[in-house]
Amino acid sequence: MKLTFISLISLVLLSVGVHAQDKTKGVGEAEMKWPGIKCQIIIIKRVPPNRLLVVVRLAATSEASPGGTLIGYTVSVPPMGNKKGPSLPLTAPSPFSLASSVMTDEKTKITYATLPPVAPPGKAYRPGATLGFLKPNQNLVLTIQFAVPPPLPPDPSTGIPPKQTVSFMLPNAKGPIARVLLPPPAEAAASAN
Repeated sequence: MKLTFISLISLVLLSVGVHAQDKTKGVGEAEMKWPGIKCQIIIIKRVPPNRLLVVVRLAATSEASPGGTLIGYTVSVPPMGNKKGPSLPLTAPSPFSLASSVMTDEKTKITYATLPPVAPPGKAYRPGATLGFLKPNQNLVLTIQFAVPPPLPPDPSTGIPPKQTVSFMLPNAKGPIARVLLPPPAEAAASAN
């Protein structure tokens, strides 16, 4: 009975937020440890107060499991003993979260941890965690936020600051998403309006 209840709750939670796959190319991507799943940075923009909003798409390729890939983790639940004897151990799903993601400024090598999400009044951003199944050609979209790295000093010969790039290491990714160009500071003023 308990296993059926947990399974029912899991199915309801897992079906939320799945979309048909958008074919637009992201800013950068990396393979995930789940077979047939890729993570893509699709948008990175400056938002008040001095933050970067990073939109991440988890996309199932045609090589993903036809039955669906669990985007989350399974956690062992210890068996519960009763008067008739011990019962079998259970597993329960646990959400996949981007909270432990790390952004690295590629020039200075300074690393940045995610920040608690903040949205301006009247706006809402997608969550940074999910629990769901992805079937081939479906995707989930999540968001995370980081502090904006300080600007690089201008080039002495031109007086123009160099373009600033960062890399992202996301949980369960096989490698970083590198050479992601930061949006210029002027975009922050446009985003606020």
